Amino acid sequence: AAQMRALYQADRPAEALDSFAEFRRSLDEELGLTPGPALVELQRAILRHDPQLARREPDPAAVVTVARARTNLSAPAGNLIGRGDALAEVRRLLFERRLVTLTGPGGVGKTRMAVAAAEGVAAEFPDGAWLVELARTDAADGSMDPRDLAELVLGVLGIRESVPDDRTDDPVRRLAGVLAPQRVLLVLDNCEHVLDAVVRLVGPLLDSAPGLHVLTTSQESLRLTREAVWPVLPLELPPPGQDGVEELRASSAVQLFAERAAAGDPAFVLDDTTAPMIAEMCRRLDGLPLALELAATRVRALGVRELHDRLDDRFRLLTGGYRDAPRRHRTLQATIDWSWSLLDPREQSVLRRLAVFADGCCLEAAEE
Repeated sequence: AAQMRALYQADRPAEALDSFAEFRRSLDEELGLTPGPALVELQRAILRHDPQLARREPDPAAVVTVARARTNLSAPAGNLIGRGDALAEVRRLLFERRLVTLTGPGGVGKTRMAVAAAEGVAAEFPDGAWLVELARTDAADGSMDPRDLAELVLGVLGIRESVPDDRTDDPVRRLAGVLAPQRVLLVLDNCEHVLDAVVRLVGPLLDSAPGLHVLTTSQESLRLTREAVWPVLPLELPPPGQDGVEELRASSAVQLFAERAAAGDPAFVLDDTTAPMIAEMCRRLDGLPLALELAATRVRALGVRELHDRLDDRFRLLTGGYRDAPRRHRTLQATIDWSWSLLDPREQSVLRRLAVFADGCCLEAAEE
């Protein structure tokens, strides 16, 4: 839109119309979509030589300053183990559906997988690929409004009002206007505690911005019709009874534990002595990446055997995670506390009752 307006004001209306035609063709060929109403109206205004287009003064509500950086994604620490096929499928869905949600329990690796998926396709988004971290927002009670979320996204994009005294502008409208002509990827991380605001913002944005793609992570889905949901599963466990070194190397859970243990303790080795104990620990931790990483950080201080023997007290033992990790991911207990806080009193009551089923249960047993 800005390019079309600038060309028209430079007495180059034919080029402005060519710009619109090229944009419309690209949308149709790449996404099977058509330009939004705002761009169509701008094309019509150019065709009728609307006097308003001659104004050089921009609309204060649309004046923004955009940062030069085109991404704030950072490479995940360490290798992303056991997610290759899933990453390829998530990237495919991101282009096919434009809205993908990675779901799963806390500590299963949703954030790391989302960042890796976004990095792999960032080059396809000339206007940027941006990570918006929602876990840090002060809205644990779900009270965030779509306007607040829009302001947060605008801040991440490096966009601010050029006329700070203007109080008439709606941040949702301003964000929609900024994104409408762009091809952008937004990664909204940890949506579970502000789901209502995310749903009320993302749906309209996808309608008004045909070049926008959104990847979200959440402990539950957004439940939007266009959404593709991808459950992020724990890592693959070694089969029971197979504790040989070469057999265990095929398990992604063992691979993650071994890589993180070796990073913290150069003396660590996966051999015939340590392999059976590591395999059992991976099974007892259910292949949960966060739990495996927290356990691996203890190898240097305790050694594999003592760590294995102490694992029954896992909530006290699995602490002291990486200092650059979110606080809720520094201990296993903190991760569970975060998930528990998202439940309402009725859901907490149901979960307490279900806790008597140590090995899980079927639906019929839960309903009794």
